[in-house]
Parts: sequence; C-alpha cells; structure tokens
Amino acid sequence: MNRGCITALILVLAVAGCGGTKAFVNPEADMAYYEVVAIAPLDNLTNDQTAAASVQRVLRTELWSKGYWKIVSEGDWAQAEAKAREELGVDAAQPLPQEAVAMIGERLGVQGIFFGSVWEYRMQRVGQDEWPLVALTFEFVDALTGNVVWDVSITERGGPKFPFFGFGETHTLAELTQKLCEKALGGLSK
Repeated sequence: MNRGCITALILVLAVAGCGGTKAFVNPEADMAYYEVVAIAPLDNLTNDQTAAASVQRVLRTELWSKGYWKIVSEGDWAQAEAKAREELGVDAAQPLPQEAVAMIGERLGVQGIFFGSVWEYRMQRVGQDEWPLVALTFEFVDALTGNVVWDVSITERGGPKFPFFGFGETHTLAELTQKLCEKALGGLSK
C-alpha cells in the first residue's frame, strides 16, 4: 500500500469515529434573561435503565460549572410536575403540554427548562475492543412561552481519537458522557 492510501485510510477512520453534533440557537433569544432554570427528567430511549439518571447528573454538573444560572433541585421539579399533572389531568406517561410547563415554571420561579433524551448509552464492540457509544439530545425551552431557545443533538463513539496510535482514548460511558455534555453546552452562552 502506498503512502497516500495509508494517509487517506487514517483520515477516513478518524472522521468515522468522531460522531456528530447538530445545534440550534434561537437568534431572538436573550440569554441574559434566564437566571433560574430547571432540568426535567430526561427521556430514556435505551435498554439501560440507569442511562437517563446518569446523563442528567452529568448535565447538572456541567451546567453548574458554567456558573450562568441557579438550578432548582430535582425534588422541587418532581413536586411541581406532579402537582401540574394532577391539576391538568395529564397522565405521567404523557408528554407535558405547554400549559403544564408554564405552571411548573411559575411555581418554581424559573425562566427556562432543559429537556432531553438519551438515545444511545452502551458499550459497543469494535474488533477486539469495546468502546462507549452515547447519543443525546437536549433542548432549552422558555418556561413562559414554550419557545425553543436552544437545541442540540450529539452522538459520539469512544475509542482512540487517532487510530493506530492509542492516545486520546475514551474508555468509559461516564467519561464519554461528560465530554458530550461539555461539548453540547459549549455553544450555549449567557
């Protein structure tokens, strides 16, 4: 194999392992308006029953580390959501209608709410090795209007950043989740 083919193969493999990120930021949103936010329980669309809680914990930590907002507790969210669902007659299995989101926002004194889903959260065999695979979507919604302020979808597989060299590897689901949450929130500024 000539040197050009080897270089092309390395580039193709490097790009294939990178995953992808798609993001939207509402150009009309004033991020300075949002001072207190909440994180709704994430939807778990995986076979791992702990995936949503694990990702939500990392998301909360990443949001705290940014220092932009005060974040209400999970317990306060759960109480406000249960009360809104009861008052509106919305079953726990149904998505929250905007009316419920506005009620929860008002009760908690929040201006914005993070929603999200965990699509993939597993170890994936690649040749002789296993690498983490994580796919997430997050959405930041204005609590009063229900308008989407920010939305991001991000997917990545762990493993070496540079095939055949073995450095920059991501070995665990926790490590990859932290990297993805940090990357996802990187485009969100106040």
